[in-house]
Amino acid sequence: MFPKTDLTSTKAWGALAAHAEEMKKTQMRQLFADDAKRFDKYHLQLENILFDYSKNIITDKTLTLLQSLAKECQCRKLLQRCSGPKRSMPPKAAPYYIPRCATSPANRCCSMGRT
Repeated sequence: MFPKTDLTSTKAWGALAAHAEEMKKTQMRQLFADDAKRFDKYHLQLENILFDYSKNIITDKTLTLLQSLAKECQCRKLLQRCSGPKRSMPPKAAPYYIPRCATSPANRCCSMGRT
């Protein structure tokens, strides 16, 4: 069984919460003024879908802290476990496998205090 972790009790969460307090004073206008390439840094495009998170009050430090939280909660291992070893499965079954795995109580690692 995968260990459950209460996100709010991790060191990474504490660091992220402290950073969130610092960022409350930050103005979006100033973030764009300080970094002309902000959109280039904070967006992803997958085929025709654009994920623009440049208009969120985040910095490189925010992303580093989020990565630390994911690492502390072993999210990569959880995703690998949900994906599991490559199996032969009927094409119609594939879309149902990952959501079922991700919502299974046995596979939740980051419960955020919920049971």
